[in-house]
Amino acid sequence: MKKVDVVLTESLNSIIGPVQTIKRIIRESEYFRENDYEIAVFTTDNIGATNITKFKSQKNLCIERLKEFARWCALHSKIYGKVRLDALFNETHRLLDYYNSLNRQPDIIVFHSIMDCYEYYKNFKKDNSAKTVLFTHSDGFIMAMLISYFPKLIGTKYHKELLRKADFVMSNIDTSACIAKIEEKNILDQYPQIKGKTCLVVNGIDDLTKEQLLEVEEIKKLEYNFPYRLVSAGSINGRKGQRKIIEALNKLPKELQKKISVSFIGDGPERITLCDLVKEYKLQNNVFFYGAVPNVEVYKYLAKSNICILMSEMEGLPIALLEGIRAGLAIISTNVSGIPEIITEDYNGKLLEPTVDELVKLLRNIEKYDWATMGVNSREVFEKQYTFTRMKKDYLNMLNKTIER
Repeated sequence: MKKVDVVLTESLNSIIGPVQTIKRIIRESEYFRENDYEIAVFTTDNIGATNITKFKSQKNLCIERLKEFARWCALHSKIYGKVRLDALFNETHRLLDYYNSLNRQPDIIVFHSIMDCYEYYKNFKKDNSAKTVLFTHSDGFIMAMLISYFPKLIGTKYHKELLRKADFVMSNIDTSACIAKIEEKNILDQYPQIKGKTCLVVNGIDDLTKEQLLEVEEIKKLEYNFPYRLVSAGSINGRKGQRKIIEALNKLPKELQKKISVSFIGDGPERITLCDLVKEYKLQNNVFFYGAVPNVEVYKYLAKSNICILMSEMEGLPIALLEGIRAGLAIISTNVSGIPEIITEDYNGKLLEPTVDELVKLLRNIEKYDWATMGVNSREVFEKQYTFTRMKKDYLNMLNKTIER
């Protein structure tokens, strides 16, 4: 039995995409054992929550305002960005130090963070003969997504040092696991030396049960006040583009506004700001915030909608859109990263540039499109390409190829 250790500086209570994938892998442990792989997972849950983790999880108005201020600092302060990242990397060191103390001898170590992988190589690898796999969960531009949260660091010595660390990791890993085709292409363009070391493990999620699918159909049959019910799921931190949706809705004629609602699923440092914006624009009857919904409950909120919208400027292959097509929703999203791999224009959705003006143009013509048929097509796309049944086979193939190297 070959041993695989998965290491990630994050809690399994997090709702981010990589964590949800890891939890699916854990649930499918028997499948991997049947194929001669025993998988163990190591996260920050093993070492206890730091003050940073506790701060992130607290829910009251004072804490929410502090998070909002922290987000402002992240956008406007080089010093804050450096301090914040150093604190996060210190958590990485704590986890890898703990992991090293276990003296494990796996055949493969799978990382879902480039800094976790760097920390392992620089301080802990030593004589460990384990093969390494890195998921970067992006469109292939290493560090771009991380640094996007701290834009003032772009071009600084600190940023250049991060890129140097990324180069080091990419030159040493055994396998670069890619969640989207565009990620694989972009990585190979930047790091031609790893040709032959990439492996596609395209994102996939569990299908709904028969009972849940029937529940979705019943929910869809209910009568609703708005003929066009948009839903946007994801962390409310600026990168997912929720503000653009509110701005676009505000620019529509009043009569058209009466036909459109938007539901936001998720939480984050910009939620309070967006709530204030909704009040300013007098859109309280159109825009609804549901906060952080448990992953197992998200499908119920999606079923009440008929269009899934995501206005991101940067992504990998977003789980939120996979949940949308699984629920049989038409998609409105941006022509960036791996998103065009999910959406075929006018077949199961609409692609546009990530700007308010582009979204306004589309919404002004919302009545011209057959969203119901696009929703049916979305469900077919999900069944053919994006189930976890397919993804776990890709994952197994990736492990096999890594062992062979």
